[in-house]
Amino acid sequence: MKQRCMSSGMISFFAFILFFIAGSAEGQQNDEVDAGNLVKAHANAWNMHNIDAIDDLFNEDGIYEDVAAGESWHGRNEIKNLIKSTLKVIPDFNIKITSWFSAKDKVSCEWVMTGTQIGDFPDLPASGKSFSVRGSSVVLIENGKIKHWTDYYDMYSFLRQLGALPGSEPETNGGKGE
Repeated sequence: MKQRCMSSGMISFFAFILFFIAGSAEGQQNDEVDAGNLVKAHANAWNMHNIDAIDDLFNEDGIYEDVAAGESWHGRNEIKNLIKSTLKVIPDFNIKITSWFSAKDKVSCEWVMTGTQIGDFPDLPASGKSFSVRGSSVVLIENGKIKHWTDYYDMYSFLRQLGALPGSEPETNGGKGE
């Protein structure tokens, strides 16, 4: 009889452990889904040109880093100014998330950025040309908001499509090579 009680106790203990582990995994999965949804919300806000929505997705001290351009913007004010200037230069700016993966407080995503450059960038006058560039981002999430967003893309392909490189013809294949 004593052995039977012990077996029931062990079964209860293992059931509790399995329930706890399953609950923790479910919580982690929900955090990852939330992080992925945050990235999708960011893309949707850009596509809707909703500067306030993008602003709300970042922490007060958030950072946006554009590795290809060699620049970064610190804090919501600087990020908001970046968005305004980008949309002024590329009013039809669009970004499509093609895949994403999250693990705890980090998200990685692939995307395609499209638009037409009708305004001037610093050192790059308006071309009136359209572009389609593939890239990826690594995003750090803190307290449900974006702490650090880092973009990686092929600047050569971007500039080539805009006709900004000497002797280059704009690409029409989305930067996928020749």
